[in-house]
Amino acid sequence: SLNGYSPSGERSDCDVAEVIIFNRVLSEGELNQVGYYLEDKYGVPTDYTPPPSPEINVKGNGVNISDGELTPSPADHTDFGAAIEPGGQVVRTFTIENTGNAALNLSGITTSGVHAADFTVTLAPVSPIAALGSTTFEVTFDPAALGSRTATLTIANDDSDENQYDFAIQGSGSPLPSGLVLWLDANQLGLIDGNSVSSFTDMS
Repeated sequence: SLNGYSPSGERSDCDVAEVIIFNRVLSEGELNQVGYYLEDKYGVPTDYTPPPSPEINVKGNGVNISDGELTPSPADHTDFGAAIEPGGQVVRTFTIENTGNAALNLSGITTSGVHAADFTVTLAPVSPIAALGSTTFEVTFDPAALGSRTATLTIANDDSDENQYDFAIQGSGSPLPSGLVLWLDANQLGLIDGNSVSSFTDMS
């Protein structure tokens, strides 16, 4: 046990779990790091003040998307659903929140994986994001083939423990609906190549 006096002059009796000795005067930031270490390891109350830091969170359709999420879901729009191939597109809007107390800096959003080219960031987010602020970005799904299309979306940022923030996304390329036929009789309408069509007649 240790008997002594606190800086305020009060007597202190305690057990010693660990002694940390430095050969120089510590800066305020270093003292905070020591305080954090003691609080985290031993639950010892200190004067430690956490430094301001950003904290990223991402939502789709108002639903939180966990960092590292591997299972796309329609509920949070990480599953884009079906788009007609060719020509069909599905656009989803995602929100990046900064729940921390310092500005969050974004350094890019990318897609990777087998079908990464099918998913494009078509509206970029604003950076930096102020503390307790948010921004949005859009991703467009444009399938290059039929069937399941998958990728991983990655958000590079300066959150200390969630950089990079990534999650799986997917969609499906669907064929054109059957039974839909459009007939244009150029001879009957008097059309020539390159002319626009201004009226249609139901020939069914």
